[in-house]
Amino acid sequence: ATPDATVARLMDGAGLPPALLDEIRTGNVIAFVGAGFSRPAGLPLWGPLLQAIAEEKCAGAKEIISKLTSSRSAQDLDLAAQILSDEMTQQEFQAALRSKLSVNPSTLPTQMQDRLRWLHGVPFAAILTTNFDELLGGADVQDSPRFGEFAARVLRERLTESEQLARVAVADTVQHLEGYSQTSPVLKLHGDASRQDSTLICTREGYRALLHTNARYSTFLRTLMATRTLLFIGFSFTDNYLNELRSEIVSMFAGKHGQPLSYAILNDIEAEKASALLKHDGLEVISFSSHGGKDFSGLDRLLSELHTRTNPTISVGRVLTMRSIIWLHTSWETSTTTKRMVDYLWK
Repeated sequence: ATPDATVARLMDGAGLPPALLDEIRTGNVIAFVGAGFSRPAGLPLWGPLLQAIAEEKCAGAKEIISKLTSSRSAQDLDLAAQILSDEMTQQEFQAALRSKLSVNPSTLPTQMQDRLRWLHGVPFAAILTTNFDELLGGADVQDSPRFGEFAARVLRERLTESEQLARVAVADTVQHLEGYSQTSPVLKLHGDASRQDSTLICTREGYRALLHTNARYSTFLRTLMATRTLLFIGFSFTDNYLNELRSEIVSMFAGKHGQPLSYAILNDIEAEKASALLKHDGLEVISFSSHGGKDFSGLDRLLSELHTRTNPTISVGRVLTMRSIIWLHTSWETSTTTKRMVDYLWK
């Protein structure tokens, strides 16, 4: 897509770029999930969360924390977290964070359940998240064995079409959150609130150490950004450390003007800004109106459309409508996944 074509598509109110859909179907897209995705779960925004911790646990820092969090800049939020971590013990600060980020998967609102179902029903090569909460599950970058397995799977393996079909069919038919572990692998980049041995990375020193002293982390992200197409969902682009990595990759592909290296679902982006982001950052924007920040159902509409247009079982179901199926399988009675696929297609 050229910048002019992107502007025209946004002005026409069109939805998803065909090139993105093709990339997803070929298994080349990584979903990069930010805090905006989890908002329907009722989790607090980062600024109010830090303010609440200051008021409850660190009264002496309330005034400075209030000033920093009210600015809403990424640098000030990082500094606010750093001050709280310094004023409290690290153990106390981490415990306070975990207490604010706890969610009960069995009582999630329907909107959040739908978002999870749509996300896991898209054949992404993998899902990365900077979120701490347990909604997405997955491996933690600080868990060396699981991180190694994740990196090998994402960077070295390629699923066949039948494997992709089987994986996503399970996600669509299993109703409980536990079933999502069988879909696209998930990696938490900044820690896991459900693991007591995981450090939640949110301070200046924490981010700096992760990016500049953890060679495995930075090498993995650079490789991923350079070789795969990323789709940012609910991501605000205020993470200066990840933005620095993105800038390196954009510079490396500087000659590829007007071609998307990644995509982002964002609210209220004007066509002119979207065109500039594509031209200079290699980022193609899929924008929706939030009606002044009051209605984010546009994200749900786009996720639903993404699921409908890329989910392998839905696509196969369309092809097989009103047709008979002869299914050859050597162990039909013991193959739960196969039965789920057939049940889904039958519906």
